[in-house]
Amino acid sequence: MSPPLDILVFSHLVPWPTTSGVLLRGYNLLREAARRHRVYLYAFNQDVLLPAEEVTASIRHLSEFCEEVRVFRLPGAGSRLGLSALLARNIFSSLPYIVPRFYSPALEQAVIDLLGRRPIRILQFETIAMAQYRALASDLPAILVHQNVESALLADRARHQVNPLARLVAGGEARKLARYEALLGGREDWVNVTVSAADRDSFMTRIPRGRFEVVPNGVDVDYFHPGSDPAGNGAGLVFVGGMSWHPNRDAMRWFIEAVWPRVRRLVPQARLEVVGSHPAPEVRRAQARGLGVHATGLVEDIRPYVREAALVVCPLRIGGGTRLKILDAWAMGKAVISTTVGCEGLGAVSGRELEIADSPEVFATRVVELLADPQRRRRLGSAGRARAAEEFAWPRVAAGMLELYEELADPEGIMQPPRPAAAGGRSAG
Repeated sequence: MSPPLDILVFSHLVPWPTTSGVLLRGYNLLREAARRHRVYLYAFNQDVLLPAEEVTASIRHLSEFCEEVRVFRLPGAGSRLGLSALLARNIFSSLPYIVPRFYSPALEQAVIDLLGRRPIRILQFETIAMAQYRALASDLPAILVHQNVESALLADRARHQVNPLARLVAGGEARKLARYEALLGGREDWVNVTVSAADRDSFMTRIPRGRFEVVPNGVDVDYFHPGSDPAGNGAGLVFVGGMSWHPNRDAMRWFIEAVWPRVRRLVPQARLEVVGSHPAPEVRRAQARGLGVHATGLVEDIRPYVREAALVVCPLRIGGGTRLKILDAWAMGKAVISTTVGCEGLGAVSGRELEIADSPEVFATRVVELLADPQRRRRLGSAGRARAAEEFAWPRVAAGMLELYEELADPEGIMQPPRPAAAGGRSAG
């Protein structure tokens, strides 16, 4: 085992508080890495996700285990006009919009200063938008984390745009992003990390020369633990997920419009708790009409809502990665009903750790069946809890990333010891 390494992590979000799946992953892997190595976190703050007045508290908490934490305001944040102008200017660029969107001279200078005073050994980019800062130290071993196949998500979003101009712009951005993924993913001087085998395979069909490793998402099995009655009570369902993320918003739109009326016809007392920020208009309308739907908005702790529910639903139709919402539910011993897309990357078997349903009719049928069968809910929840503890506890998951650090730091490994380079430009290419 090598001595502790100095690792610089670039994040497009401040990973505390953990109000989304991406933040949960980032926070827990940072914490596990910091048990063994010296971690420097340089992150952007997006005011819509973390109010500026709360940033100091976040830095203070993250500094309890990180060697250094620097947070930078995302240029143009809060200015819809400025962002629209940036998007318009970028239409004729070969680079995707995320590159200029996440470029900051202040962050660039801070990285140059850090490289001059600390022996940074590894760079880690928590999303492809941050990979442009690779140019500041191109000789350093590096890891590029793909939280999803972003180009595929954007292409799907483009297909669902009603406005023809918005569909054209989003489609063009999706194609640019796919080319950028291929450009960066195929490089020989870093390792790509995906959060599921499905995402890895998707990338490798397009980028066969790249090296892709899987470090899945995980769960804190001590924090998320079963209550006194994991089967829950009554006819309560819960969905957890912020709806500023398009796949979550689409999931709730589909569920409320296509599944929920079928459930309510057979179980009129059924109720649905939607936990997360920015509830979709469909959710708010269903709540206003008294259809058994309640939107909590952002909450500090999702556990009371999950604990009280009889069922956790994950009706996602778009996406990639690994569903942290399912892992949390499993760890709490809850029965889950998901679409196939919703549980991708987990290796789950329908009828064993959860139920899988892809049509509105089957999804509604499974909900009604499980609401009437607490013993079956307990059986599914118990199997899910066992999977979470055995395969997805954060220390076990983080071992894969720690092994990568050891390999990249080995002078006899795939990369030679780093040498800080001169400041680069805005592209990682």
